[in-house]
Amino acid sequence: MSNDLNHNMEPAFTKALYFESTQVPDYLLNNYQAIGLSDQQFIDLLRVLACQQKFLPYVEQDKLLAKWNGQQAEMSAALAALQQQGVLQRLDDVPGVVYSLEGLYAKLLELWVFQHSVPAPTSAAEAEAATSQQIEEKEIIRSAYQLFEGEFARPLSPLELEKLNAWLIADRWDFTLLKEAMRRAVLHNALNLAYIDKILLRWRREGITNMEQLLASEARQEAAAADKPARNDKQSRSARSARNKPQAAEPGFAAEVDYAQYF
Repeated sequence: MSNDLNHNMEPAFTKALYFESTQVPDYLLNNYQAIGLSDQQFIDLLRVLACQQKFLPYVEQDKLLAKWNGQQAEMSAALAALQQQGVLQRLDDVPGVVYSLEGLYAKLLELWVFQHSVPAPTSAAEAEAATSQQIEEKEIIRSAYQLFEGEFARPLSPLELEKLNAWLIADRWDFTLLKEAMRRAVLHNALNLAYIDKILLRWRREGITNMEQLLASEARQEAAAADKPARNDKQSRSARSARNKPQAAEPGFAAEVDYAQYF
């Protein structure tokens, strides 16, 4: 009887096991700790992913509660922890209680770009040095993301993230100069990456790679600008003096030569 029951229920079990499943990217599975998630937070994230609508980067809270077996307090604490890690955001401007997973994708994209931009070490000594360098570079990249997202008052798009990573990793721009370029864009009410890119390109043409060189270059430009009016004023005075100076008369037919003496 027991064997017949198991045999009859096996198709339903197979369907529940294999067809009612949640897809988890291998990249997330292999790197969830690298984006700051603990094992428990990763499990909670899987529960959120299980409620995600296909091809839509958000979930509704009423679907989440079932994944926590109706434990409202436990679910709220888990969601709050995921929000604190930046992988989940509550959308207050959407009807109902809705959470977005765009933060998770942004963190994974940031990590993926970084891993594919920094060459792998080739020796134990290089590996140790690279570990320290990678930690520092990750902090710089994280600070840059926070700076730009704070000024833009929104998450950066994938293209913007790619451009920012190109400045920091491929072009090796000093983060202090990047912040200065951002500050000048804000002052000129031109808060976009194209304007900032023009500033950086001009600095590169002028050979500027750090703040000291920028300040020295601008000091020279200010001195030259201050000296230019003085030179122009001196030239103007010389020109006025030349115009006012009596000029020797050129020989003329009626005035300067007295032809009466010849008659």
